[in-house]
Amino acid sequence: MAAFEYSDFQQTAGPVVGTLLTKGKAVDASGLDKSLTERVKLRVSQINAWNRIGGGLGFAAPPAVG
Repeated sequence: MAAFEYSDFQQTAGPVVGTLLTKGKAVDASGLDKSLTERVKLRVSQINAWNRIGGGLGFAAPPAVG
């Protein structure tokens, strides 16, 4: 499999990155506590990593925290 070049990534993900930045700004402007929104981002990141690594192997996702 050939390496995925950063320029290919930029071309492929360009529109998505702009959308994510816009949504991030909307969350920041929502008035929610910054520590809460950062914890949510962290948890989503953990779940996404689990789905990429363990979920593809048929393992269940870890239980929700809190």
